[in-house]
Amino acid sequence: MKIRILIEGVGELKGELTDGYSPLTFAGAVEALPVEGIASRWGDELYFEVPVEVGEENHFETVIEVR
Repeated sequence: MKIRILIEGVGELKGELTDGYSPLTFAGAVEALPVEGIASRWGDELYFEVPVEVGEENHFETVIEVR
């Protein structure tokens, strides 16, 4: 699922949500859209809270980068 992240005063980022690793988390995130909030940046990564509670599902110790 293609998504757009609009950053006030900055512009737009494009991204993609996939259900391959965590289908319950994916479904919850899609259901919660649109999401509005304050984001934090760490290097090239952007973090923000998404109001989804599904419990632990196929967690990873490190982030997997897909390009």
